[in-house]
Amino acid sequence: MQASCTAIYYPDNLKPMLISHYLIWSALALAGNYPAPLPQQQKPVLPPREVISWDTSRIYTNLKELSLQKNKKDSVFYAWFKKMPNNADYVFLRDSLMWQMQEEYAIVLFNNLQRQPQNALTLSNLYFITRISFDFENSRLEGMFRKFPASLRKSERGKEIEAALLARAGQNKGKNILPLLTSTKGTTLEGKKLSVSDLLKDGKEEYILVFGASWCSPCRHNDKVIERATAGKNQLKYKIIYLSIDTKREKWIAHEKEAPGERNALLLNGGFEAGILKQLGISGIPHYIVVDSNGKVLEDNKGAVKRLLQRLLQLQQA
Repeated sequence: MQASCTAIYYPDNLKPMLISHYLIWSALALAGNYPAPLPQQQKPVLPPREVISWDTSRIYTNLKELSLQKNKKDSVFYAWFKKMPNNADYVFLRDSLMWQMQEEYAIVLFNNLQRQPQNALTLSNLYFITRISFDFENSRLEGMFRKFPASLRKSERGKEIEAALLARAGQNKGKNILPLLTSTKGTTLEGKKLSVSDLLKDGKEEYILVFGASWCSPCRHNDKVIERATAGKNQLKYKIIYLSIDTKREKWIAHEKEAPGERNALLLNGGFEAGILKQLGISGIPHYIVVDSNGKVLEDNKGAVKRLLQRLLQLQQA
C-alpha cells in the first residue's frame, strides 16, 4: 500500500521537543475541526505518554537499534488500542496519533542520519522521510537533503530523492487537464458511467479532486477531517469530488455508505494503473488536485490536508 500521512509542524530548525498531551489533542483537532463526541459516546482516552511520544533529542547507536525501537513502539501502540472500543472516535484517535508518532520518528531518524551519513541505510531512510510526512514543507525537506554529502546526493538513490522533492512542489500546477478529466470515466454508486468533467458543470469556482481508496487508512482519516471541517459550512464556491482507486467495488460501496452524507464519488478503473493517475504522476494516496471549472490546476497537493483545509476555509468565508 502506498500512503502518506498527516503531520504536526515543528520549528524550522527542528529543535528537539516532546509533545504534551495538550498538543497531541490539538493536533487531532487539525485547526479546530475535531468536534465533541456524541452524547452516547465516551470521550476517547489518550494512551500513556510513553506509548505515543518519541524523545526527539535522543541519538541511537545505529539505525538498526532505532528501527527496532520503532517496531517495539508501534507494537505497544496497537496493543493498547486493541483494548479500546471499536467506534469512529477511537479509530480517528488511533490514526491521528499514528501519524503524529511517524512525524516525531522522522525527526529522530534525521538526527541519526546526520550523525551517520555513511551508513548503508541512510539514503533508503531519507527517501522514507520524503514520503511519510506530506505536511512537511517542501523547503524543509530540501534543507535536510542539502545537509548530506554531495556523493550521497548525486548517487542513484539521491537522484530519486531529489526527483521526489521536486514532484512534491506540485508538478501539475498551471496545467489544463480538462481533456484528461473528460476522457476519464468512473462509475457512480448507482452504476452509472460518468466522466470526471461531468461533475464540473455546475458553476463552482473550484473543484477539489480527492484521490483515495477505502483500504487507505490515511485517506479515511483525512476524509473525516475534511467532512468535519465542511459540515454545515458555505460550499457555494467549491465542490469536493472523491475519486477512488478501489479494485473491489463492493468494498468501495460499503465505504461510501459509511460517509455522513451523500458524496460526489466515482470509482475509477485500474487502481494505481488508472490512466489519470499515470498522467498526473500520482504514485501515492491521498492526493488532492484543485481545478477551476475550465480544468486548470490551481493546486497540486500530495496529501497535505492542513493546506487543503486552509484553502477550503478561505472559500467558505468568501
